[in-house]
Amino acid sequence: MDRIPDSATVAASNRFAPQLTSRTSVTVFGAEGSRPNPQWIVIDVAQPYGWPITGTQQGTLIAESRAHGNRTVANEDGYVLLKR
Repeated sequence: MDRIPDSATVAASNRFAPQLTSRTSVTVFGAEGSRPNPQWIVIDVAQPYGWPITGTQQGTLIAESRAHGNRTVANEDGYVLLKR
């Protein structure tokens, strides 16, 4: 998450959102009404939280994000970081 710059717009899985709120503009990845087209997406793929979406839905949304041009910056230690 250190790769995410201050003041960026971020969609984060529920476990990561609190760690980013002091320096970025965060919405919860997959939540209804989330900001469209965030600059960064960070998702816990090792232990999907199950809210607001299931692990299966999370996988689908990650694939859709990649299909819409988000590129993988990191895929390690149980998390995926995408950049628009």
